[in-house]
Amino acid sequence: MNTSKSLDKISRKFNEATVHAFELLNQSIKVRTFFVGRTTEESFSILKVFNQEDGCLIEENKTVPLQKSY
Repeated sequence: MNTSKSLDKISRKFNEATVHAFELLNQSIKVRTFFVGRTTEESFSILKVFNQEDGCLIEENKTVPLQKSY
């Protein structure tokens, strides 16, 4: 399998897993926004967002320098 197809499969599986996790969390924790982020030594990225009505204005696929993420 080539690298592009492997990355597409991983991305698709990640999206499916986060949607299922957010659905389960939403059933047990009544909040308006969930998100998955990634922090490196240099940046903070929002990978996936689940937002109910009146939730936060967090943008998916956004990366900012770590110093500006707080």
